[in-house]
Amino acid sequence: MEIEIKRIAYNPRLDENSFAANLFINGEKAATVNCKNRMTKYYALDGKGLELVKQAEDFIKKLPGEKKVIDGKEQTVKPTLIDHIDGLFNKYLNDIKLKKFDKKVDQIQKKNIVIGEYGRYTRTHPVKELTGLLLQDQGREILKQTITNHVIPTMSENEQILNNNISETILKAAGLKQPQYRKGETDQKEKVSNQKKTGMKP
Repeated sequence: MEIEIKRIAYNPRLDENSFAANLFINGEKAATVNCKNRMTKYYALDGKGLELVKQAEDFIKKLPGEKKVIDGKEQTVKPTLIDHIDGLFNKYLNDIKLKKFDKKVDQIQKKNIVIGEYGRYTRTHPVKELTGLLLQDQGREILKQTITNHVIPTMSENEQILNNNISETILKAAGLKQPQYRKGETDQKEKVSNQKKTGMKP
């Protein structure tokens, strides 16, 4: 069963604990959703919407429960449709956060090797004319050596190189292995280019 929330209205400056949205079930608008002070409620639009909501409630009840510690004892808590809606909204907020993070990386990666934990923090190793280095063999070799000698030794176990403008070929040659780097736009462009050369469809 497909359960979605759309047309989300959320203004954290006014109230970060409230939002409104439309609830879609199997592609049909079934209910409106209102959350105030972290209390989420939904209201079926009509008879058909009510039927869809009941189907969704039954569907959610059959999903595996979540283990939680309550009063010092581990218990399995059965999910509800409200729990599911709250989860969808939290995903919506996280997606916004990641888009902002990606935008930040896109800006600073033009002159830096960007290191960090995705979605959490970044730190940088400045590289003059990084974009220019990527355009020539000698420059790519310099970049590879920089990563090998100056970046990798500083990386903690949980850190990655977050640049999406450095190809996987360079990163691997520098001594990195997954998940020490993130695949980005450059890898997709290389893949398409190679497929065109071999006559394969992307």
